[in-house]
Amino acid sequence: MIRLDSKYGITVDSYNYILQKISIGSSGKSEGKECLSAVGYFSNLSGALQAYYKECVRDKLRGDFTGLSDALRGIREASEYVAEMIKSAVPEYEMVEVKE
Repeated sequence: MIRLDSKYGITVDSYNYILQKISIGSSGKSEGKECLSAVGYFSNLSGALQAYYKECVRDKLRGDFTGLSDALRGIREASEYVAEMIKSAVPEYEMVEVKE
């Protein structure tokens, strides 16, 4: 798995790049174990990273905001975080464009 952060990762099978949400099981056989749930299936890595960006924005917007400027600041922070993460992980010749 390509771990993106503590909450998301990308797995790959023969046909797809799968954006996974990572959680820790709270009961039964999975209690205390890392669990993956598919967020989406994509034909290329760029699509999976774009979906990850959208999830980061949604996660930011789930917080408490006092107004539009706070919400926009949250979106900007998510955008900068994902862009920096990709820039540091992907060689310059392989850069992908993250679209909103």
